[in-house]
Amino acid sequence: MAEAEGPSESPAEIPAGIPAGIPAEIPAGIPAGTPSETPAENRAETPAESPARPSEPKAILLDRDGVLNRERGFIHGPEELEPREGLLEALRTWKREGFLLLVVSNQSGIARQLFHLDDLRRTHARLQEFCGGLLDAIYICPHHPEEGFAPLLRSCPCRKPGSGMLRQALREWGLRPENCLLLGDAPRDLFAARSLGIKAALMTGDKVPTPDHWPRDQAPLPTFLPDLRSAVAWTLEVLTDPGLKEDA
Repeated sequence: MAEAEGPSESPAEIPAGIPAGIPAEIPAGIPAGTPSETPAENRAETPAESPARPSEPKAILLDRDGVLNRERGFIHGPEELEPREGLLEALRTWKREGFLLLVVSNQSGIARQLFHLDDLRRTHARLQEFCGGLLDAIYICPHHPEEGFAPLLRSCPCRKPGSGMLRQALREWGLRPENCLLLGDAPRDLFAARSLGIKAALMTGDKVPTPDHWPRDQAPLPTFLPDLRSAVAWTLEVLTDPGLKEDA
């Protein structure tokens, strides 16, 4: 696939570790396309589905590609975004159960100059439309350790399997790891969650089609979920049995 022209943003305009849309002192991750950046007319009004937040908040942490939308390599713009079947129904169920919905996504296409930061924001505005405006925040890591332009060409703590984005989400939303669940589609997603003691499950797809494709040197095997309906069932099962472990 031919690469797009490089970003209009110069390195000075995307300083490493400076989030977009939140206080600059927060060092890990760059939120992009949060609900506040989505036009109000594109957000579904669902007050009946969002109960009062409990004193101890809980959250579903969601990878983007392969979980919320179909995996197709780099998504260069909103026209390439295709939601997974059952997406809105799943999000509504989680909201009824009182979960925050937080996306944590590696987006090294910015460092590699495959798309602009503005393209990503437009993609996430479209994603919010597909999600009925139910996503509470979207965190991205724009870095890559081997390809790209400075200062985004670097190793960083926010790129999964690092836990920087997850730590930032927990800190900003006052979350404890035991009150969170993560859904990913690649081993790196689960490794990031496990490093913080967050229960996690894997959506099967292009990256891990079957349990046989899980790295055998990475025990224990995770829970494998074929679709969002089964993902909802898994999260509700964990809710009713807090002692349930991902490798049970």
